[in-house]
Order: sequence, then C-alpha cells, then structure tokens
Amino acid sequence: MRTLGVPGGARGVLFSVNGSEPPALRTIEALASPQSDAMRDRWLLGLVCCALFTEAGAVLAELRRRGLRPRSVPTGPARGAWTCAVDGATVGVVVSGRGHAAAAGAAGFWVPRSRALVLCEVLRPTAAVGGTTLALDGDTDLIAAIGAHAARGGIDIRPGRVATVAEVELGPSARQSLAAAGYSAAGPEVDAWRAAASAARVPFAACAALLDGAGADTVDLAPGLAGPPWWRPAVLMVRPEARARARRADDAVREAANAAAGASVAALLGP
Repeated sequence: MRTLGVPGGARGVLFSVNGSEPPALRTIEALASPQSDAMRDRWLLGLVCCALFTEAGAVLAELRRRGLRPRSVPTGPARGAWTCAVDGATVGVVVSGRGHAAAAGAAGFWVPRSRALVLCEVLRPTAAVGGTTLALDGDTDLIAAIGAHAARGGIDIRPGRVATVAEVELGPSARQSLAAAGYSAAGPEVDAWRAAASAARVPFAACAALLDGAGADTVDLAPGLAGPPWWRPAVLMVRPEARARARRADDAVREAANAAAGASVAALLGP
C-alpha cells in the first residue's frame, strides 16, 4: 500500500478494502508533491458532494458498509457535512442544497480543503433509461474507477456529458436538444463544483444516477432545498392514496442514490 503526503508533513495511507491502491491515485499524486503550495491546506483525501440529503445518506451508508465511521462536522455554508478517518487520511461528504448558488457557496468553502472531488447526484436523463444507469463526466482516472465499479455491479453507463441547467425539471424539447448536443444528464449544481475544482486544480468527476419516471419529480426541488418541502408529510397524511405513490417514488430515488454513492466512493477509495 502506498502513502500520500498530507499537510504538516504527515503521511496518510491511501485506503482500499482489498489492499490495493485507489484507482484515482495517479491523478491525486500529480498535485500532491511536498513542494505544492496548492496542497498545503488540503486535509481531505477526497470529498463526495451532494445536493440532497437522500444522496448523502446513501454515501454515508456506503462508507459504513466499508467499516468506516462518518461523523457530523461543522458545515460551513453547506446544509450538512461529515468526515471519516481512512487509515490516517480523511474523506468528507457534504450536502449543498439544490441549485447553482447553494452549490457555489458550499464549493467555495470545501473544495480548497480537498484533494479530489466527486459530485454524487440523482438527475433526470436527457433520454429514457431502463434499469440502473449512471452518467459520468470529468477526470479520466476518476471516471475509470467509477466505470470499473459499475461494470462489477452490472450498472449501465450512459455515454455523454453532464450539463448544467437552471432547473432540474426539463421539458421534452429541452431534453431532446441536450441529448442531441451530447449530454446524457443535466443538473443545476454541476458547473459550480466543476468551476471550483478547476480553480483549485482539484481533479473532479460528476457521477449522476439517471432517474426517469417514478421518483423523478421528487428531486425537482426549489433552489436551496436539500429535501422534501416542509408541507409534504402533511399532504401525505391527509391523502392516503398519495402515500403509496410517495413510497414508491422514495424507493426509486434511494435505489438510484445507492448506485451513484457506491460508484462515487469507489472512485476515491477503490473497490
């Protein structure tokens, strides 16, 4: 197992459950020399960023499945934040809330503290999907690690980039135009994290689970929200016929989030 220099001259061991080094190591090491001022204050080996608590919950569950113990920490401008120790290094998880402005605020605080960044989201596709499918965009090594994880789990990869749009919900003509332009998914937060990563010279990848049909409307949240609006439980309480649909929708979102979370964590920590 190899080591990576961390701030203060310590040596952080890069963790992998099977004893091999993480697939993204080459990208991170390229920026992590002891002489690199850019790495001086970056105490996070990697950061998984999410827009919604459902997505972050899936990431935290994946970390716990690996035997790690994430703990809540002060969030800065984010809506939620956790870190966990990984054999001498630290991995972080943050929830920004929906929208470009919320993501930009969280990114400005967290990206300068991180050595690699994966955006883990559940987004609508630009064309219909069947079964669990991911859309990937960004750094070559991170994408390769995500793709290897997806192949092991029988998860499909939809070719194409991930676009930034003002709102999550897209009409048929907008989806068709984006698909024709080579985009497989679109969300409001992508460019905020991508721009922050580029400015800080941090490797970045977007890993989006594509959700069409049941559950898709539950991720169409207003800017700033990180979960369902406050009135949703009250509506479901007085409308029994809607509760079953809501449960199915929530299950679909969780299933998609689990797929994205497993792949996102694998990009940073290996299989």
